[in-house]
This record gives sequence, structure tokens and C-alpha cells, in this order.
Amino acid sequence: VDLANTHPLGQVARMLDNAWGRRLLHLGELAETVRDVRSRGRRGMRMLDLLIDERRGMTPTESGLERRFAHILTKAGERPFRRQVNFSDHEGWICRADFADDSSPTVAFMDGDTYHRALLDRRHDDMQTRRLTATGLTVLRFSDLTILYEPATVLARVRRARERAA
Repeated sequence: VDLANTHPLGQVARMLDNAWGRRLLHLGELAETVRDVRSRGRRGMRMLDLLIDERRGMTPTESGLERRFAHILTKAGERPFRRQVNFSDHEGWICRADFADDSSPTVAFMDGDTYHRALLDRRHDDMQTRRLTATGLTVLRFSDLTILYEPATVLARVRRARERAA
């Protein structure tokens, strides 16, 4: 609430998303706090109302790479993907995908080095990809370098997956 009084919208949005993604705050609790302090004439309350309303019904991203992926799509005018979606097959639960596209049978994973570099991690990712593909899904996996430095590649792959499904 204090930061909304002194910082521009973009910075407050980023800080909100970071705290929300790390489960340091809940949107409902923030909305209550905004209601409580609004009567005291605090500046920045309309900004917080806007940010809260934009995020209602959404699941927060869980990493900077996920936030960057969502930003790449939004900036290009692409429909957003749903976040943190569980998938199962006849064997049971497969995984929780970082993103799933409601307009095509496409899921996307942000494979940062921290959790996807080791051999066992890569084998696990390959197993997930095989099982998801067997259910008819197109699986997009993006490295942290691709997300950070090649947004055009990210967009092209998303658009190709959507075009194939159309």
C-alpha cells in the first residue's frame, strides 16, 4: 500500500506479482487492506484497485521466467495462457504445467537451469513430455535463455502451435 503511494504503476505491478507468486500476500487480504486505508485519504488506492481487479480469478506465476513468458504474450497481443494447470492420463497424474492454452491443445513449461539442467531433471522432463504428447497435447519447453533473450522465438513457437490446432 505504501509503495503504491510513491512508485509508478509498472513497478508496483511487478512487486505485487513477485509477492503474490511467492505466496507472501493474498489478493483478498490486499483488497481488504486497501478498503481499510482508503478512508484515510491515501494516494495510490485506485492503482491498487486496478491491479487487484486485473488479477482476480488468476493463478499467480511462480517464477520470473513464468512472468516473462506471460509478458511476452501480452505485449504481442496474444491471448494469455492459463497458469499452473494439472494434467493426468490413464496412468494417473502427470504434472502441473506452467501454462496451458485454452484455445489449442498446447502446454508450456519454463525450464530454467536451476531445476532442469541435471540429467535426472532432463529425464523427468522427457517423461512428462512423452506422456503429455500421448494425450494429444503439444508441449512447448523454453529454456531460461530463450525466454530472456529470444522473445520472437517464443512467440513464433506459440503461434505455430496455435495455427496447427486451428
